[in-house]
Amino acid sequence: MEKKMYMIREIEKIADTKILRMEPKDGKNIQFRPGQFVKIIKPGTGEFRPYSIASPPEWNFLEFAIRMTGGKFTSYLDTLMEGDKIEIEGPLGHIQYGGEKRCIFVAAGTGIAPIMSMLRTIERENISGEFYLFYSNKTKNETVYFEELRRMHEAGKVRVVFTFTREEAPGFEHGRIGEEMLKKYLPAELGEFKVFMCGKMEMVLSLKEIFEKLGVKKENIKFEGWG
Repeated sequence: MEKKMYMIREIEKIADTKILRMEPKDGKNIQFRPGQFVKIIKPGTGEFRPYSIASPPEWNFLEFAIRMTGGKFTSYLDTLMEGDKIEIEGPLGHIQYGGEKRCIFVAAGTGIAPIMSMLRTIERENISGEFYLFYSNKTKNETVYFEELRRMHEAGKVRVVFTFTREEAPGFEHGRIGEEMLKKYLPAELGEFKVFMCGKMEMVLSLKEIFEKLGVKKENIKFEGWG
């Protein structure tokens, strides 16, 4: 693992989520695989939290999508401004995209971060295949990366299914991701697909059972969860 200092380059706010873009002080980015995470460390304290990387490995900076929950560490992150320094250590994590051509991605909220790293890699490397994304949020306005994902969908790179749990919007799904929604969009034969999921543990464990029922091989289901 590497440990190095980064500087906040740009901050974007979407509802209660902040997208932080930071560049390495020495100009050399940490090397990682799409889907991995790092420790973000508060300089001089040793305090840290793990966060998934949303940028692809080829970019010369790291990007994170972090929901500001009001906890001790997120409250610290919420005070950061452009030009501030922060320490990064990594990479970590066993969930890695390795160029597979048939993938189903599932994310809820900021669980989209590692999926974005994978999808951006697929787009950047022009990997052809069958790709599906099911992305759940409370409302459309809280959905990070909405426009970028819609552009990917319209370009035919990935079939994106947005679903909102607290509002009904024309042209989008409503409610939690479940068996009925998956079967509506996915092909009948899923034996050759790999599944990547990130969200609340309750969601990913429930969907793991459903994907196995639908024919996805157990060893092809990779996930990270919290809560």
